[in-house]
Amino acid sequence: MLYQVELELDASPGISIEEVPNGGKLLQRLDQQVIEHHLSYNVMHDTSGPASIRIKAQIRGLDVQALIDGGSSDSFIQPRIAKFLNLPIDPAPGVRVMVGNFAIMDVEGRISSLEVTLQVCKITIPEVFVLHVAGGDLVIGTPWLRTLRAHIVDYDAAFLRFWHEGQFVTVQGETSSALSQAQFHHIGRLVNTDAIAEAFTVQLQQSDERAETLLQLPEGLNLELTILLHTCGTVFAQPKGLPPQRAHDHLFPLTKGAEPVKVRPYRYPHSQKNQIELMVKQMLEDRII
Repeated sequence: MLYQVELELDASPGISIEEVPNGGKLLQRLDQQVIEHHLSYNVMHDTSGPASIRIKAQIRGLDVQALIDGGSSDSFIQPRIAKFLNLPIDPAPGVRVMVGNFAIMDVEGRISSLEVTLQVCKITIPEVFVLHVAGGDLVIGTPWLRTLRAHIVDYDAAFLRFWHEGQFVTVQGETSSALSQAQFHHIGRLVNTDAIAEAFTVQLQQSDERAETLLQLPEGLNLELTILLHTCGTVFAQPKGLPPQRAHDHLFPLTKGAEPVKVRPYRYPHSQKNQIELMVKQMLEDRII
């Protein structure tokens, strides 16, 4: 859950809280008057929530991704959308956002009212805060849902039905988000418009771990002994690679004056040639050479 805290402190300049009579009581009263707003965790991190509907909307002719979220006590809009449309933004001093991990975010401003087109109807959202969210371009919270009075909503089927200007209106959301491959110019436009919340690089890496085969043990073996043998299975497995380094390694002195062996390729008997190739292949697999 994400909390938004708004404090209003009416104090004369140059006067500290210690100089105000009954300053402790004033602080206590301010703590009791804190206005708490919240933005659902799913909206903040662009994940599907149990009480949200994703829908395409329009603001002044611009197509945006809207999210009708019953878990958010306020409505929010992306700063890039507000700046691109040149929406009238009023300052919001003292409005700060507290995330679930107690990180603090500052609201960039507020819009007193915002007209939005939801498919077949035009609505007016009261008081929209300008804040960076990853869930969409526009988050429509409970203040607008409260103006609908009685309405029908099905989050599984992703539709909302309400009474609007003398008739019932049904707004159909997106049931699933289909993935599509993005072109280079599309990614460039998203970067230039600050529309990318997070980017990840996925790279295939070959694992060096080898599958361990279980030992073939006779049936009826003691359970404790079986567990011990499987736990220390590497001791009984065929050695792979070079032996581990020791404090005192064995020394194999070469014969004084020895020269490299000079033998032309494949001047061995056929049986030895096959065995040599097999040994070389096994040493390559065991990373000895």
